[in-house]
Amino acid sequence: MQHDYEKQDGNEEVWKLVLIEGHPLLLSKKKKFGFLPSDPRCKLCTAPFNGAGGWFLKTFKGIRQSKRNPRFCNACDEFLKAYPGGIETPMTMMFVDIRNSTGLSSQMPSRDFMQLVSQLRNLALDAMAKTDGSVLEFIGDGVIAVWPPGIAGPDHAKKGIAAARRLLNDVKKLGPQGIDLPIGIGVHTGEAFLGTIAAASNDIQDISAFGHDVNLVARISAAASAGQAFVSKATCDAANHPYEEAQFQQPEMKGIKEPTSLLALN
Repeated sequence: MQHDYEKQDGNEEVWKLVLIEGHPLLLSKKKKFGFLPSDPRCKLCTAPFNGAGGWFLKTFKGIRQSKRNPRFCNACDEFLKAYPGGIETPMTMMFVDIRNSTGLSSQMPSRDFMQLVSQLRNLALDAMAKTDGSVLEFIGDGVIAVWPPGIAGPDHAKKGIAAARRLLNDVKKLGPQGIDLPIGIGVHTGEAFLGTIAAASNDIQDISAFGHDVNLVARISAAASAGQAFVSKATCDAANHPYEEAQFQQPEMKGIKEPTSLLALN
């Protein structure tokens, strides 16, 4: 996290309704807007800003991309301004990025690599839409996604695993000369503070996640090989995913002291 940003506290009851219990209006919006074209979209309600869907919402509903905060629609931006803060919540998290992206980018024109990253982002957005997940942030060639129970439902761990499988399958043949795009994925279920962050000017800029489990899922992803997803035992247990203890690995992960059991999806 950049030093000129800080998380905000407060309005716990509002964020409990949104992230843990499920806000009926937001859930309804996400369900409806997810079928309308096209990207980019509001980070919270998935309202489209472009295409026929963006035109329809702007013309008939007054919903448009916020000028103050273009990551969100004007309605969600007003909500963030009115209710800054967040809450500690159990949820499933995913981190995915391209393996050896430096080497891969050196083998092709910059424009071609940029298109690959764009394709990965689009596939991630599609996987989230199909599993009730939310893309929290794009970082270079990486994607951070979350499944809070208030948005994804009580089976958020199952949906995180399903999204990982979908991405592993969908990235095939995206790479140059028909090779598989080499991504690694980490999926973990744990506790995190999810809420708004503000810039030095105290102006709401984004929604982000904080906590040990957020760092852990990034390390889990880093431990995965190209074309592989590592799923933590915590996620497997939360999803009632079948496994045998012998299937788990405990790779060393930078900055993580406690052993973490991981199941590989290939």
